[in-house]
Amino acid sequence: MDFSTREIEDANANIFFTQAGYLTFKGKERYLLEEEYILDYPNIEVKSSFSKLILEANYNIENSKIKELSKTIIKSIQRNDIKTVIEEIKKVISSIPYNLHKKKKGIIIH
Repeated sequence: MDFSTREIEDANANIFFTQAGYLTFKGKERYLLEEEYILDYPNIEVKSSFSKLILEANYNIENSKIKELSKTIIKSIQRNDIKTVIEEIKKVISSIPYNLHKKKKGIIIH
């Protein structure tokens, strides 16, 4: 990914998120002649907000359902009910389209 683009029309969304402070540089890895930037969230609040937005926008999971899933998983962890935690996580994972499982080159967001 090229972070030096001068034309706004050519800019990737990651550039805007980084410049606005919603993503921060965690590091850079080199693979032979190519570089890969590693971006991360600056804090847990931003990470949580992005996670909710992605679930809502990509998987049509409403905010109320996200809160319900979160509470169920947290309560299950507190009760040491690993079976329910796994079941709830499987529900979320099963809603992800197959093509999103493939790793995209050039950027990793944790």
